[in-house]
Formats: sequence, structure tokens, C-alpha cells
Amino acid sequence: MTFPFAEGFDDVIGDTDVVNVVNGVVNSVVNDIVDKILAAFKNNSRETIKEIAEMAGVTSRTIDREVEALKAAGKLKRVGSPRFGHWEVCE
Repeated sequence: MTFPFAEGFDDVIGDTDVVNVVNGVVNSVVNDIVDKILAAFKNNSRETIKEIAEMAGVTSRTIDREVEALKAAGKLKRVGSPRFGHWEVCE
């Protein structure tokens, strides 16, 4: 895919540099979301995914995906039932 504004841009910086910049930005955004999730659950272990999504300015699906990744990494644990349980941050 070629972007009109990018003509001649490869002469200034290489493709690897662009990938590194994009990866850095994406990682920064994801880390910010993860930090907001963990802070929310530390502050209120009964916080809902919907409430965190609204606070973080992202969709509930984004929060779901990051919560699953945090659970798989052992940083977050759900205790009890989906309706009456709570979250524990494991750090």
C-alpha cells in the first residue's frame, strides 16, 4: 500500500524505523490501558468491564481482551462467580 504523502519518505527513514515507531506507539497505548485496568481493580475489585471501558475511552471488547491476557499472565484473577465475584490483582 502506498500513501501519497509517503513518497520519498523511505529515503529519510527505513522501513524498520517505521515499524519500530509504530510498535512503540502501539505498545505505549496498550500499556496505558493495562495500567488503567490494574489501577481500577486495585481501587475497586468489583469494577465492571463496562465501567473500565468508559473510563479508559475504549470498547468493552478491548478491555475483555486485555483482561484475558492479564489472567493468562497471572497478573489478574477472578474470585467467585461472574455476577457476585471480584477481581484480585496478583503483583
